[in-house]
Amino acid sequence: MIKQETARAIYCCYAEIINSEKLLADIEDEEKRLEEERKAAHSREDLKERQPCYELGVPNFFNSEKDRSMRIFHVNPAMAKAVIVSHQANQKARLVELNERAKIEANTEEA
Repeated sequence: MIKQETARAIYCCYAEIINSEKLLADIEDEEKRLEEERKAAHSREDLKERQPCYELGVPNFFNSEKDRSMRIFHVNPAMAKAVIVSHQANQKARLVELNERAKIEANTEEA
């Protein structure tokens, strides 16, 4: 039987992959929308105000006395996409390992 911990880890990997796909799709949609706005913009000032940027955050669980998260702002969309794609690739690689572990656990008889 597959261990509960392994099943949970597999579920979490799938959730992260699905969420990263949604984030990438949202970024693509936003880029298309902004491109349409750029085409319709009347001045350079309009273009400056509509430059896309994102924020990235990391929770800080090590120091409970301070703010629990740290963020950086005005992250370039290409950089944000690269981080998401890299995370997605890591989760897919982890999923391969977890699937192998699940196969071993499923074939192992418990005494």
